[in-house]
Amino acid sequence: MRNKQNAGSSQGTIAVPREPMATLLAEQAKIEADRFALLEKRDGKEVALAWAIRTVNAYQDAVANPQHFAASKEYRAIYEASISALKALVEKAKSGGEKLG
Repeated sequence: MRNKQNAGSSQGTIAVPREPMATLLAEQAKIEADRFALLEKRDGKEVALAWAIRTVNAYQDAVANPQHFAASKEYRAIYEASISALKALVEKAKSGGEKLG
């Protein structure tokens, strides 16, 4: 679980990844797989796949924008882990016919 740390400003608390990268990647992979499975079950594989692709693009844009909080050191690893997990789900969906959740 991610630790919260008081930033000492009026902005309150911020999420600070403290786990080793492998743990963070595994956690984000599960989160994204669960989100994908929910959409796939509710709306179908094609809708879930389109969502994953849109989300990867949005996250990549956010991380690349220095003005966006996702580019900050506090959040960058989380977003990059989600990008990696979503790309893997997209590849799996495109290469096989099985449900992904």
